[in-house]
Amino acid sequence: MSFLLKKAEEIADIRKGEFTSKFNEAPSVKIIVFGCGGAGSNAATNIFSRNMPGVTVVAANTDAQHLNERTRANQKILLGAEVTKGRGAGGIMGIGGAAAEASIQEIKNALKGSDLVFITAGMGGGTGTGTAPIVAKAAKDLGALVISIITMPFSMECGRIGTAISGLAKLREFSDTVTVIDNNRITDVFGDLPCRNAFAMADTIITTSIEGIATTVNNVGEINLDFSDLRRIFETGGTLATVGVGEKNSSEAKTEEESVEAAVKQALSSPLLDITYEGATGALVDITVGTKVRLRNFTKVGEMIASKMDPGAINMVGLRVSPDMGEHGVRVITTITGVSSPQILNQKSEYEQVLERKNILKSKLGLDAIEID
Repeated sequence: MSFLLKKAEEIADIRKGEFTSKFNEAPSVKIIVFGCGGAGSNAATNIFSRNMPGVTVVAANTDAQHLNERTRANQKILLGAEVTKGRGAGGIMGIGGAAAEASIQEIKNALKGSDLVFITAGMGGGTGTGTAPIVAKAAKDLGALVISIITMPFSMECGRIGTAISGLAKLREFSDTVTVIDNNRITDVFGDLPCRNAFAMADTIITTSIEGIATTVNNVGEINLDFSDLRRIFETGGTLATVGVGEKNSSEAKTEEESVEAAVKQALSSPLLDITYEGATGALVDITVGTKVRLRNFTKVGEMIASKMDPGAINMVGLRVSPDMGEHGVRVITTITGVSSPQILNQKSEYEQVLERKNILKSKLGLDAIEID
């Protein structure tokens, strides 16, 4: 028996070397994080500080002072300098959009060659709301997979909510999937923290989501997940997705089974979004385990997640064994599409209803009489 185990370990080492060699020879996935407006640039700055391998961070804003003094990125774009004079969009979505259109070539140059584009923005203001859909369209036109992660206004910001709804509807047209964080949930979850710390927690959740997907597609393992898997999950899934990360190390868990259950539970909980997984259409599950985690517990992770989803969902599972996890540690990164949330507009917004009527008129009657601002 010990002889067989030794041979199995030798074969595993050979396979790992082959996987690593092929991975190093393969073209890498070009990932761009594109922060739009003040909130988007803040998130981009947080991501830039993490120095993620293979990730380029771009920040675009109409506010020159914020861009110069508060933003850190690989590349900065001052949008529509002739339109706003670097003084911001004044909370007007149309001005933010006009500024982005004026700088469209610079935006396209920054996106050139990208495979995967994350767009971060806050909906409800001028620059983020007006710019994000234009950046998303440019990225889609260049053939990239587009994942948008945005925040919605506090309920007290009455005047911004309508703008946010309109901006979200436009953004969903050009995004493969959108993850929405409701600012009201920041108050619910982190309301007792100082303001700066509370918003930093929200930025950390956005960063963790992006880092989770980047880790999934840029690392090789015993069972591999690649960019084509990611594209299939997002392009065939619904327009709302969630990314979760759960981890339990050997010292924290009494048993290996406890590590698995705790990591999965943490990955499926979304502190800033009430998520329903029933009817979910697809999942990418990236599992990293310690050197002695047993096969049955690896399969248990996939089974626990699959049980939450639609029976016909596409469920792709990857596995890596890492000494960094100790002997019995478990890390689970879930990317799940087709989820639903009461905080998201499951009903079509007014903008989407008008757009739908416009398309019907145009296709059936040849009319193009309704203009969408």
